[in-house]
Parts: sequence; structure tokens; C-alpha cells
Amino acid sequence: VASLRGYITLCDAVLIPASDIPEGSGHTIDMVPGGYGERGWTRLEAMSMYAVSALKQVEAPEIWVAAGDGASFLERFDYVLKELPSAGVLFSEADREYIRGHE
Repeated sequence: VASLRGYITLCDAVLIPASDIPEGSGHTIDMVPGGYGERGWTRLEAMSMYAVSALKQVEAPEIWVAAGDGASFLERFDYVLKELPSAGVLFSEADREYIRGHE
């Protein structure tokens, strides 16, 4: 697969490893521990899953967080677009142009 979009079209779900599941009712990608919702590339991953799910006429994207010892906790998270992926944290500023191209 040559692109993130191409890869996501082959997936049925996104599985995000995390140290723990956040407490409370905020099961949205921006609440995943470890900065998942802050980084540009991971925001794009979730946004792509949302878009592909809509095209496949799936009611909601399958975005899951696995946490705990041996990934013993598995919970579904919602995709909520608060900021575009290109506004996220990047290790290389040159990546921002590529992410905008996917948006």
C-alpha cells in the first residue's frame, strides 16, 4: 500500500495502544492518553478512518483503544473533529504540507 488512505480502506478498524483508558465520559480521540489526539499524523489516521467509514456507509468508524496489562481493556472511542490534522504536533514541519494534501 502506497498511502495512508489506501491502507485505511483495507482496514475494518483502528486499534490504538494506550497506557490506560481515560476516566469519565470523554471517549473521543483527543482524550486518548499519550497525545494521540494532539499529533498531526494520528489525527489524520482517525480522520481517514472516519471518511472511509462514511464512504462504506458504516454508522460510526471503528476506533478502539486497547490498554492495561496485556491490553485487557478495549473500549470504543468516537471521532470528534475539533481541529484539522494539519494543526497537530509534528516532528517535521515538512510533513504539514503532506497532511494538508490528505485533508
